Amino acid sequence: GSLLLKSDGFSRSRGPLPLMLSAVGVETVIGVWISSFINGLAVTESSLTLSIVLGPIQIIGGIILGTVMAFLFTIAVGLLRNEAKRLPNGDFSEAHLTNVNRLSLVIFLISAFATIFVGYKYDLGGGACVTVMLLSAITAHLWSKDGDPELLEHKRS
Repeated sequence: GSLLLKSDGFSRSRGPLPLMLSAVGVETVIGVWISSFINGLAVTESSLTLSIVLGPIQIIGGIILGTVMAFLFTIAVGLLRNEAKRLPNGDFSEAHLTNVNRLSLVIFLISAFATIFVGYKYDLGGGACVTVMLLSAITAHLWSKDGDPELLEHKRS
């Protein structure tokens, strides 16, 4: 599985660490979903049927919402990046790219925390975790897949 992900472009770095980190994310989501399922049965008085039905709905809904959020986030960051005029050499200024990175990090964190908090408010914590994990993975994949030299160079510095 990890070699297939690497061949699809999910890890451009050397070594197994990036692939191990993505596997940890999947295991964490599964653990949160299982604990949410058990919590729903043991602590709250929800029915077994409702808990069983909500499981796949949370996973499928999390996949769909995470994918949509990742594409919207990527588009928003691209719009922010293209707000500035390019320098005569065709590049963006270093200060502009740094500010875009900081603002995109803030937007990403607010989106992730809001998704988790809203998910737990409506007892959909497992789906919210799936959403945030896919938001992270798909966004990272879209950014590294393009091989944008400006982005990759700024990431290294």
